[in-house]
Amino acid sequence: MHGATSLYEGEITEAWARPRSGWRRRRAAMLLVELDDSGRSGLTAKSEVEGELARAGLAYGGPVVALWSRGFCLYLCHAADGALSAVRFVDGHGEVHLAPASVQGGTVRLQSGRSCDTTHSLNIREPGETLQLVIDVAEAGRGFAYAATFLARRRPVSRWSMWRAAASRFGGLGGRVADVMACCEGVQPQPEERRLAA
Repeated sequence: MHGATSLYEGEITEAWARPRSGWRRRRAAMLLVELDDSGRSGLTAKSEVEGELARAGLAYGGPVVALWSRGFCLYLCHAADGALSAVRFVDGHGEVHLAPASVQGGTVRLQSGRSCDTTHSLNIREPGETLQLVIDVAEAGRGFAYAATFLARRRPVSRWSMWRAAASRFGGLGGRVADVMACCEGVQPQPEERRLAA
């Protein structure tokens, strides 16, 4: 799970209750990156995340892995023994949530994600060849507000695949293409890239 950058491509299905109920399905991409202290690609540096964990009284010292997509960034935070200790995520409004997490049958569950009058529930299968992420948002006194399910398969990482995933027409990673490509440092060109460059 940890180590080199991984790219996941698939579909996200979203449903919402307000201002009018509706749903949509679209293609989407998500990038998995193990954090260091460089703050590369606009992601939060590992030391900053560990500082937040320490202030919250949560274990840290192990890998911090970011799952990054358009308008969403999720950090899986591990203790020094490698056990998952917390989930940190930034929602589409830029609000940061940090809560203890547990692993049950290979599924990461957010134990508490309350912020103001909103509660976030998150289930994610430990990333491997496939990635499954389910998010539910409820508002106090009003119930269901939003839900999203992301299902994807891991794809080979190359400068070409990263560029495609960053493109807005793919419904992909969003943000600056340069930020996405910075995660590709040291990646060897794939055959399709060599053909394009010829």
